[in-house]
Amino acid sequence: MFKLPIGPTHPSFLVFATGVCCTTPLVCLFVRPLLGGTEFEPKFDFEAYARAPITSHGMGCLGGMVWALGTVSSLISGKTIGMALSYSIGQSAPMVATLWGLFLYKEFDGAPKAAWTFIGIMFMCYVIAIGLIAGSK
Repeated sequence: MFKLPIGPTHPSFLVFATGVCCTTPLVCLFVRPLLGGTEFEPKFDFEAYARAPITSHGMGCLGGMVWALGTVSSLISGKTIGMALSYSIGQSAPMVATLWGLFLYKEFDGAPKAAWTFIGIMFMCYVIAIGLIAGSK
């Protein structure tokens, strides 16, 4: 029987990535135009997409590669530290994104005190939830 020279995590990611690559064009061609045309979801403009500079497309590819690296890292770490803990670490991404928005981009400068209160509550709830998920191991 043929045996892959890589661990069991890598083939599962290969199947997942292949599925993403196969379904994304179908979603862009058939589903997205059906959803577009509202004030919240503008129609997808294929001509504008084709006219975009190669650097824009390259940044999209780079973002996909970073996402893939994170997914593979999460799958590999699941074997070592357990899937519950690995999953909870992966779910911390929105907290990191919020910190970027707060401190780097200063998105909440001038926001009312209530907004800061809700951000603090959100962080506390998120930390508690991640702790509960990690503790479920």
